[in-house]
Amino acid sequence: MVGEVPDAKTLGSWEEAFSYPIPAVRRMEQQLRNDISSNRDKLRSLVGASYRDLLGTADTIVGMDGQMQRTEYFLGDLGRRCNTRLIEKGIVNLHDWNGDSGIADRKRYMFASQLAVFQCCPEVISRLLRKNGSVLTAAKVLVISRLLHNKLSEQAKPPAIVERTRERLASLRRRLLLTIDRRLTSTSIPVDDLVDVMSAFSLATSSSQTDVLRHFHHTRSEAILVQANRLEAGREKILQMMQLWIQTLRESSAVFSRRLKGALAAMKTTPIFQSLEIQSIADFDCEIHARWIGEEIRSFTPYIRHDDLQPHAAEKLLMDWAQKSFSTIMGGIVKVLSSIEDPMTIHHLRTDILQLWFSSLGHVTSVDKSAVLGEIRHVLNQRLTQLIRDCCASQSKVTSTIEVQFNQGQCRQTDCSPSLWDTTTITGDISNGARNFKSSIISRTYGHYGLISIVLSEHNKWLEKIESTRAMIRHMTETRWEQDLDDENDDDFDDRQEVLAKDDPDTLRDAMAQALEEAYSDFQSSLEKLTRASRFDGAQAIALLRITREVKQQASMDVNLFETLIPSLQLEAAKWVLENTLGKCRRLFKHVLNGATVERPLWEGSPELPILPSPWIFKLLRQLASNMSDVGSDIWSPKAVDQIKEHLRTSVITQIIESQSDAKITNGHKSDGDGEEGEGEGESSATQHGDVVNGDIEKDVEKKDQIISPPPDNDEKIDYKTQLLFNLLYLHNATKKTVDAKAEKKHDDKLDMYVERLLREDLHLTEEMERRITSSAAEYWKRTSLLFALLC
Repeated sequence: MVGEVPDAKTLGSWEEAFSYPIPAVRRMEQQLRNDISSNRDKLRSLVGASYRDLLGTADTIVGMDGQMQRTEYFLGDLGRRCNTRLIEKGIVNLHDWNGDSGIADRKRYMFASQLAVFQCCPEVISRLLRKNGSVLTAAKVLVISRLLHNKLSEQAKPPAIVERTRERLASLRRRLLLTIDRRLTSTSIPVDDLVDVMSAFSLATSSSQTDVLRHFHHTRSEAILVQANRLEAGREKILQMMQLWIQTLRESSAVFSRRLKGALAAMKTTPIFQSLEIQSIADFDCEIHARWIGEEIRSFTPYIRHDDLQPHAAEKLLMDWAQKSFSTIMGGIVKVLSSIEDPMTIHHLRTDILQLWFSSLGHVTSVDKSAVLGEIRHVLNQRLTQLIRDCCASQSKVTSTIEVQFNQGQCRQTDCSPSLWDTTTITGDISNGARNFKSSIISRTYGHYGLISIVLSEHNKWLEKIESTRAMIRHMTETRWEQDLDDENDDDFDDRQEVLAKDDPDTLRDAMAQALEEAYSDFQSSLEKLTRASRFDGAQAIALLRITREVKQQASMDVNLFETLIPSLQLEAAKWVLENTLGKCRRLFKHVLNGATVERPLWEGSPELPILPSPWIFKLLRQLASNMSDVGSDIWSPKAVDQIKEHLRTSVITQIIESQSDAKITNGHKSDGDGEEGEGEGESSATQHGDVVNGDIEKDVEKKDQIISPPPDNDEKIDYKTQLLFNLLYLHNATKKTVDAKAEKKHDDKLDMYVERLLREDLHLTEEMERRITSSAAEYWKRTSLLFALLC
């Protein structure tokens, strides 16, 4: 193995290198060759760089030689021109020329030049204003014209054109100031141009920096006020006012008091006539008239107070202006919002206003940002809350529609709804997803015809408004605001997002919930007032039942609607349908209950007992079910069915008692003991339950219609009462409660008492016979109940 290679730099002579093994010597040789190559490259680069520096130095020397030659040439020429004899000759020639021309000619030339420039001033100003030129140049020309007019007016007899030109300049001055005001109110003017416009105003009116700031704020205030007072002001005008207000805050901070101060100070360093803008006006022909215009005009420098406005004073003026102008803007926003009836439009306007305000927060430092945001939110939320209340309160139109339809008698159209199985349904249009067919089925099922369809149409329009308002609130919650990159306060941004996306929508939701609760309460009160009207009947009750059902189903909030109204409407509807049924079956009651033949051959068992109800009770229930179906099956909820069952039971018992009482009195079977007591009890029962049964049921029966055939003997009387007992038991099964079975006894006292009387006092049936007849009535109702579907 090759040992460690020694460093060639440490060897004293070349002989020491050969004292190492041959591989080590070869490695040492390779190392030396690499060092030699590296040193050669370094030397070359060093020599090359030095050579380039040498060439650059040589070029510099050559250039300096050329410059020195030109300098020597110019100095020699200057020496030749500065010959004292030539200078003396020029002085002599100038003296001779002045003596020859005279002072009179000099005054004449001066007057001519001043008049010529003075006459050009109106044309120059008019052209600059007409072509939207620089108002600062126009103001400088105006100042020069003022100086020229003063000089020309010193003449003994100034020409008439001087006065005419002055009048024209006065008009142009007013026009110039209007142009300045118009540019000051522009929102698209750059800051540099704005400084020139302010300088022009200061020059034209000899105003200080403080006066310029006040005038600038005044013009912006007037522009905002004009926009706010316009009757046709809309979203664009509101945004223009906000943009103008925000830009004024930014420009005031940027211009006052540094940039404007510098611009005004710069105008005092150079005479106006010698400025570049005036010298470049061809109409003045300055090369000819400049020497004759007069030293006083040629060297005039305006005096402007440019250092009278301190930073703290400018800040105070800006804050005062910002507060007053923002109040004007808020008044304009309130005026515009009062003319907007769509909440979504206000939401879009809110988004635009707040986004415009947030985009400039990093450049506005003179106002309380949170106070501005709070004021904007207050105005917008106040109008949105008012619109929400008005929208919810517009449900009164539904009540008005109901009242109008009731007064026109339109509720009679709801007495009988079209049948669901009508053949016209088959021929309905099934295109477009069978929308019309499904709508027809729903309308027939729920009775959406006539008055109902009109009222529900109005109610659906109201619901659409409510839903659009809810959509607007959801959009407010989903809106995400962009953060201004120049605004470094992230905490404030998060707070703003929380306030705008959560607090404001929650406030509006609470206002809507309260307004909806009030609207539904007022609607219920209005309907209750309608039910207390003297002409209110069952047909109107049925219409209101359908309306309240749809309103309650579509209610967009958890409220207990119509808890007291619906039972009263169901009661009125039940009375009305039962009254119509009893009216149709009145003659059947008279014939059967006063002694009709008993169907004894149909009895079975030992002893024989009835197993079928009498035809009159079957027809009565069938007629009642038919009338209920004609009115519409949609209104017969379990509670409504219980109402009609209760009054049916009471009505039948009352009719039986009245018939038996009339039969005793008419046929002379009145007895001294039990007969009188029974008659009194019957009359008392009839009087007690007459109003409860059907309201206006006729109680007077014409004598010629009373066919009374009392049973001839006791056996037939017993059979009659036995069949009557079966009928009543059958009726008892048919009219059982479907909602609250525990309340059965409380409402069935009259029927139970009469059945108990038949069982215990009149018939004296055994327990077995009582069980048989009770089970037979129950079994027969079980077999026939489907014939009376609405009563089940």
